[in-house]
Amino acid sequence: MTISVNILSRLAKAALAAGLMTISLVAAGPASAELIYRGLLTDNQGALDMRTNRFAFNLTLSFNKTLNSIFNAPQNFQCALQMDTVNALPNIGSTSPIRNFSSFEAQFDQAPPNPPAGHVSVTVAAPFIFGNPAETFANELKSEAMNNPETFAETYIVGVPNRESDEDCRLRAKHFN
Repeated sequence: MTISVNILSRLAKAALAAGLMTISLVAAGPASAELIYRGLLTDNQGALDMRTNRFAFNLTLSFNKTLNSIFNAPQNFQCALQMDTVNALPNIGSTSPIRNFSSFEAQFDQAPPNPPAGHVSVTVAAPFIFGNPAETFANELKSEAMNNPETFAETYIVGVPNRESDEDCRLRAKHFN
């Protein structure tokens, strides 16, 4: 009788441990494959400028794999848009959909000298076709921000190191169309 109680006790502990592991995996959500960044300008009131004209697609929209590249940009960015990809971008030519923005994809496309190291181009993903991809991109950002402003700020807005903190950038007003 004691053997079966011990076995049942061990099985119960194993099931509990497995259940806790499952809960922690579900609670953690999907992991980022690769974070990409785009510097954000501020408007004349200090709000983050996220209007359509700030996301002009000259065939692509420029992002980078590091915040250091945003820091080194000549525009002196204080804050950045942070997005994550579904898949890693380990090699030049690697592509991935952008998490929560499935109509756009990122491609790690260049290394130095021009464009800068870690450059990532965001393009419209097949089979989508948009007359104005900048407008679609800005509207998708706006929709995310309007649906849940706190989650939007936590997910997509970061400070540029040695310029502004994540928290200060997240607290800034956002200027959309």
